[in-house]
Amino acid sequence: MNETSQRWRQIAPSEFPWEREALAFVRQGLPDYEPYRAWSNLEFIAEDGSMSSSRGRTFETMPARLASTRMPAVPFTARP
Repeated sequence: MNETSQRWRQIAPSEFPWEREALAFVRQGLPDYEPYRAWSNLEFIAEDGSMSSSRGRTFETMPARLASTRMPAVPFTARP
């Protein structure tokens, strides 16, 4: 999936270069056609107003499933 695809939504850029590299690795592995979509670096707000951050995480929609990918908290090298 191309980073300019309307199916890829990066809500906020990561401040960490290794997370940016990991997000690019995940994005490049996703097809750029329906029903595939992905969102990264989200924040969820609960009914009580508390926030849960998903920075460094992506949520992907795929045929018959929803997936979540967590990026590591330390530097690494992504390889296919």
